[in-house]
Amino acid sequence: MREKIRVDLIMSVGSSCRAARNLQDNSLRYLASPLDWMCCYSLETVLELFQSGFENFFANRERVPGRYYSHQHVRDLDTGMESLHHFPHGADIDAFYESDFRPTAKRRFRALDALLKKSRHVLLLCNRDEPREQVADFLLRFSELYPCKFTMI
Repeated sequence: MREKIRVDLIMSVGSSCRAARNLQDNSLRYLASPLDWMCCYSLETVLELFQSGFENFFANRERVPGRYYSHQHVRDLDTGMESLHHFPHGADIDAFYESDFRPTAKRRFRALDALLKKSRHVLLLCNRDEPREQVADFLLRFSELYPCKFTMI
């Protein structure tokens, strides 16, 4: 028999689109996070972004040439994080960053931050292969930002 847990919030902590997709496919994605649909980032990056309020999220960016998906492939030069689904084909990535991407990411962070501050138990869904010690360190440090119980799957 599977153990049931009660949580106030479920969110993706990457490191690819798969976690957000699974939440969406199972009707468990109740709010959008700036991390949804991103790939190639570390748990350390998650901590840094939440500590900074996503202030420098994709501030230094480059288009990755020759890689085409449904949108332009853009890499954050500071973290190595990659966006495959946010920058439309044909759009100037710098103009789109200022007009749409940055304001949307900041709005999503504020909503997520408010929910995390109210939550008592949060489930973090990920698709990662970091060593157990690294995950434990992340959970400890993340709980210093948001003093609630975290369960990571």
